[in-house]
Amino acid sequence: MNKVTTEILSRPDLLTDCERSVRYHQARARSFNTRYLLIQFIVFALAGANVVHLIEAWLPEWSAAFLWAAVSVLALCGLVFNPVEKHTLHKSLYHGFTVLHGKIMANPNADDKMLTEWTKEIHSLYADEPPVYRALLAHCDNQVAIALGADKGFFVKLKWHQLLFRNFWPFQGAEFLNQNQVHQQ
Repeated sequence: MNKVTTEILSRPDLLTDCERSVRYHQARARSFNTRYLLIQFIVFALAGANVVHLIEAWLPEWSAAFLWAAVSVLALCGLVFNPVEKHTLHKSLYHGFTVLHGKIMANPNADDKMLTEWTKEIHSLYADEPPVYRALLAHCDNQVAIALGADKGFFVKLKWHQLLFRNFWPFQGAEFLNQNQVHQQ
């Protein structure tokens, strides 16, 4: 999520990056889990309706064909988009950032060697990340700023559609400027 640097990150920077990444990957994992459960529900509901049709024959012939096609399409969506694998990846990254955050919090008097190790570890976690959903990242930055009691100038004002689709659309071309950056322009 952050650009790779060769310098050693400070303890506060490491904590902030971990906190943001924990929130980001927790939100992504929840989103994929919800999608998977929704697909599962629809498939089971349609399959159940089709079984009822076969047993009682209360739907016309075209409805049964439609139900079978819908079940097939929904099952194919589950295979193509694979929300379970993405959920597992984000849950694993969430766990990695949480563990690193705990290590950093447990050692308030870190020396340069520890900071170097933690910097390597955070960059290793960054390397495993898929492309970033920028609106979700900005939302997580806002949450971290609130948790840290940061100045209101660090908050990014997100539009309603960015908040609504932050887990579905990457918003790669959009600018996410915090209030300080907006006032500088």
